[in-house]
Amino acid sequence: IESKKAIFASSKGSPVISMGCDASGIHGVSVHQDLTMTILNVQRRETTRLPLFGHKRFPTQVSVNPLGTKAATGDESGLIVLREIPSGRIIHEFSGHTDSISHLIISNDGRQLVSASKDKVLILWDLETGRRIQKFEGHLIGLTAVGITPDSRMIVSADENGTVIIWSPSGKIIAKFN
Repeated sequence: IESKKAIFASSKGSPVISMGCDASGIHGVSVHQDLTMTILNVQRRETTRLPLFGHKRFPTQVSVNPLGTKAATGDESGLIVLREIPSGRIIHEFSGHTDSISHLIISNDGRQLVSASKDKVLILWDLETGRRIQKFEGHLIGLTAVGITPDSRMIVSADENGTVIIWSPSGKIIAKFN
């Protein structure tokens, strides 16, 4: 298996807050503290730096779809913005969290986004319509991480206390580990 790696460097002194890449490792995106994003095409060795339009607070997370055509960015206010790559054009804005986005992940089929927040809530979003599919509540403290199985049949979340919950897409708790 060939592995492609991209190096994400801070540009003009602004630290990289989060980064992601597509399934092929060809396209990458990093978000910076100065409210900008860098889009990388590793194959062509090109970078494009764009303002993070839509965000008024510091970015906290980025996730890139498997094809490298869209990126979701989250910020300290709980706002999530879906953008087209490489233009940076805003496709959708997602509002539903009341605190900082701690993790974002786009499903393998590129159709759904799962967001985790310090507000103790996970949200499953439809990337085509921009609508919320399901809200997941069950953690007692802010979330730190989220994962989704390759077939999108289970979502896994973790919080600041180390509690891990496995969910069905309908919001039912399958298992909980403390």
